[in-house]
Amino acid sequence: MESGEQSEVEAILQKVEREPWRVQDSREKLNRALGRANQARLGDVFFDHYRRSNSGGKRLEETDALDWTRAAHVICPEVMQARPPPVCLTDDSPTALARPEYLSSKSKDFVVWEGTAGRYTFHYAYNTPWVMLESAAARPALRRISARGVDAINLKGGSEICKRKPPLVPRLVVAIDEFAGNNYCHWIMDTIPRLASMRQAGLDTAEYNYVFSRRLAPFQLRTLVLLGIKPHQCIQMDVNMQDEVVSIETDTVVSFSTVGMDFNHALNKGQPGLLEIVKDALSIPEVNRDTPKMIFVNRRGSRRLVPDEAASKLLERYQFAECFLEDFSFDEQVQMFRGADAVVASHGAGLTNILFCRPGTKVLEIFPQQYSTGAFAIAAHSNNLRYTCAVAERYGTHKGGHIRDNDHVLDGRVLDEWLSL
Repeated sequence: MESGEQSEVEAILQKVEREPWRVQDSREKLNRALGRANQARLGDVFFDHYRRSNSGGKRLEETDALDWTRAAHVICPEVMQARPPPVCLTDDSPTALARPEYLSSKSKDFVVWEGTAGRYTFHYAYNTPWVMLESAAARPALRRISARGVDAINLKGGSEICKRKPPLVPRLVVAIDEFAGNNYCHWIMDTIPRLASMRQAGLDTAEYNYVFSRRLAPFQLRTLVLLGIKPHQCIQMDVNMQDEVVSIETDTVVSFSTVGMDFNHALNKGQPGLLEIVKDALSIPEVNRDTPKMIFVNRRGSRRLVPDEAASKLLERYQFAECFLEDFSFDEQVQMFRGADAVVASHGAGLTNILFCRPGTKVLEIFPQQYSTGAFAIAAHSNNLRYTCAVAERYGTHKGGHIRDNDHVLDGRVLDEWLSL
């Protein structure tokens, strides 16, 4: 790097140190200064910047990465899965389900890591969890355990980043990542598999505290109780992630392989063994109540499915029950999907409940135009469901924001063809 370019990079990094909330705005300028096509991760660049500007005292060294392998429990070994392309009932098909990484994916070992090597400090900063260990050389060792390569920066390193002395929690579980808020789908498919696997690793869930990045919603508290985790064990953060840092010291830290890897939604790329662990952990007693056999999952606000005239008649003829899942508790949703023979829904978190469907249940996922993911197709394949998809036309005008949040038409021709399969 030329001296002029280096000066520009240093100026950008110093500005972000003074005003951390500008971190996202600085990505483009930084990459332009580095001559890269917007590929640099600010966190990686900051490591170099920190080493250059802090020659004395405690320093962050990437070579000091925590050795988690000293206490690793492999719960589900890696597995290669081949999936046939799903049936699509429209000429416009979801591109995500035709990609090689969907048709054939390798789930890496699902591992529970347990660190007991000394005094650890957990940081939650810039929407990213970090864990530090004071090394024998009195240098803090840092391991970023976030998902993906987010713009996450530990600006000062060590406990200096704290505004107050961190509280000491003897045993801490870190199962969160950048997707960890109150989203139903990410909670059930990403966070719950991690927590549920602790039993298979021989860890007693009652002996730990658990840190979460948001105030927990009722469905989250209910699922934790099913895992044997009580509310008083939960450390619920509620901070402005752009300019505040939460820190906790601990003597034992537990984390999971999928927290520190690229986004492995859903269920570590559909590992069947992990799915069974989740279904067993979240099992609720059978209740003698009538639940609909044919479910039409709809939404209020954004991403509504609006049946055309033909679809409305078919929904009535086949006695579909239109359900707004926010009206139901977690237990009620599990009971409903457990008893369903057929499910129609637009792409969204409500489809997470197909994990609780019986094998052979028919599922129709309606995608918006120009947007798709393979998350629910993967979950359906792992659960031996009869999955079909379609791409819908937009209903009304564009609402602004993300294209997936528009309302869409439920086409009677698509619904009729699906019912005949």
